[in-house]
Parts: sequence; C-alpha cells; structure tokens
Amino acid sequence: MTTRIPDDYLDLFTGSAFGHLATVMADGSPQVTPVWVAVEERDGGQVVLVNSKQGRLKNRNMARRPRVALSVQDPERPYRYVSVRGVVESVSTDGAEEQLEGLSQRYLGTAYPWYRPGEVRELFRIRPDRVVVADFG
Repeated sequence: MTTRIPDDYLDLFTGSAFGHLATVMADGSPQVTPVWVAVEERDGGQVVLVNSKQGRLKNRNMARRPRVALSVQDPERPYRYVSVRGVVESVSTDGAEEQLEGLSQRYLGTAYPWYRPGEVRELFRIRPDRVVVADFG
C-alpha cells in the first residue's frame, strides 16, 4: 500500500481523463461526481486537486465528512486506473479561478465557458492515505 501516485500513473492527472469523486451524504449514502483532476507536490507529499463551484452538494459533503475516494480511469486503456482514498486537508478560494482556467485549457482547449455572475470557486486539496493502481490491459 502506498500514499503516492506512481510516476507512471501521473499522466492520468495531466491529460483529459475524468476523475470520479465519492463523498458521503448527510444520511450516510454515497454520492459520486465526475470531476476534472490535477495533482501537485505539497509539504513533502502529493495532493489531488478538485475544483468546484461553492455550494455544490459535493462541497457540502466534504465539509461535513472530509474522507473521500477518487478514481481516475485511462480513457485509452480502460483497464488501467488509479484509485485514491484520502482526506480533504484544505479548501480555499485563493487561486481557485486560475486553477480552473488551467483545467479548462487542458480539458476543453479553451477558457472556462460556464461561469455565472457572482460564482465563487473552491479548490479542494485531498491528501492520499491509500493509493491503488491497476493495469489489466
């Protein structure tokens, strides 16, 4: 068991693969959302970045219960994936819009097209405590 995403799986966090973020609802049931993902080195380890509009259900779930799971599947090789379990270690609006613009360029090839007036973005940093990878293809 490792807490780092192996180098040969980091491409899943720098290309166009979607992540699937699992959070826990107030009633204890799971909720899964497709999300854009990134990873960065921080404080001697890795954190997975998830960006979301303030007030979304996943944001409220993570605020209430910060333990999450995330999987990212290779769109070209569907039996290759990484699964992360971890804890949201921070949430901030600082730099969230800029980070989202970078994600939009990567995923869409253009500026983020869905902003609404007054929209506030939040950037979640998830510290992995378990990382599992697989490649059955």
